[in-house]
Amino acid sequence: MRVFIPTEKYEGLQSKVFDHFGKAPYYIIYDIEKDAVDVIVTLNKFHPYDKCSPLRKIHEHSCDVVLCKGIGLKALTELSEIGIKIYKSKGATLKDVLDEYKSNKWENITVHDACINSKCEAKNKKYIPS
Repeated sequence: MRVFIPTEKYEGLQSKVFDHFGKAPYYIIYDIEKDAVDVIVTLNKFHPYDKCSPLRKIHEHSCDVVLCKGIGLKALTELSEIGIKIYKSKGATLKDVLDEYKSNKWENITVHDACINSKCEAKNKKYIPS
């Protein structure tokens, strides 16, 4: 099982989960069976962080699940159509999110939960590199 999680930076298990799936500057892929982590950095001059195509990365890395705080309707729909499970997390760090998932303390994100226009506070949050 490979889990795809948007984060602000990569700081191991203390990595802070980013508020909106499609705008994340980093993505963590956690392989539960192997207890292994891959990091996707989207901050570079050829690949602005909001144009990184995380859906393509999910497919390329054979991920099964997305754990996030917020996600847009288009991404939610496209992921659902290809069988990817999308769960909402309340965790602040990678460790919190993985603990929630392993303990089955998660909830499905539905089209009613998706970020649409200004109704998603997380979507309007800008990432400012330090």
